[in-house]
Amino acid sequence: MCPRSTGKAPKSRSRRAVPAALPGLEEFVLPTRFGPEIAGIDEAGRGCLAGPVVAACVVLPESFALAGLDDSKKLEPEDRERLYPQIKAQALAWGIAASPPARIDEINILEATFEAMAKACAKAAAKLANKGSLPKRLFVDGSKTIPHAVLAREMARRVPAADLPSQRAVVKGDSLVAAISAASVLAKVWRDRYMDRLARVHPLYGFEENKGYGTMDHLARIACHGPCPVHRLTFQGVKEHVGKMDAVQPHGEEERCIAIKLP
Repeated sequence: MCPRSTGKAPKSRSRRAVPAALPGLEEFVLPTRFGPEIAGIDEAGRGCLAGPVVAACVVLPESFALAGLDDSKKLEPEDRERLYPQIKAQALAWGIAASPPARIDEINILEATFEAMAKACAKAAAKLANKGSLPKRLFVDGSKTIPHAVLAREMARRVPAADLPSQRAVVKGDSLVAAISAASVLAKVWRDRYMDRLARVHPLYGFEENKGYGTMDHLARIACHGPCPVHRLTFQGVKEHVGKMDAVQPHGEEERCIAIKLP
């Protein structure tokens, strides 16, 4: 008998808050004021076994009122849901983008994350351009910035004449930079809602609880049923059971779902 859903996603290990700057640039300073020139970027779902990796980019105004804003992983679901519409309403611009499992399996999770981040940044930049401005500095959560070629490609599609903004990587930036914290909330809420929808389409895997993360319960379900079209087929814990999949085209349903606009 296959297991019933019980598990929650494991907590990520803490990382040391050491900001990382691009080589050759002067000493890194965290922003204390915001406005149209500064954008924060973060992702959700990079370590999952199923569903997309989602990125968000947020440009906050100089003055904003977002009580309780913090790294989304530190917030309760109801607090994230409360902040989600507030961030959208108060931000000067925001963008959300996702890379589906098929793309993750094709180019690897790191490159798919960069691609989603670049698309989210380009969406936010396009909204800001309509207001006569563009972000000049991107603060990216983690230890790596978006590759220049990837960012240039996505920016050119939405804001062709724009100069590329400079980038700074900030380890634990979702706790240190308000714009990154806001981006982490948007990415997390959007993705959680999306996984809840996938749970109704694929009810055997407990997506409404595990959100696609590799909990013991989720791994047991994959071993029992085999993966479904929204699993990442190159990931450990999934690829061992690909032979148990039904005779369907992998990822086809996910490709259709990813285009659905969620609130």
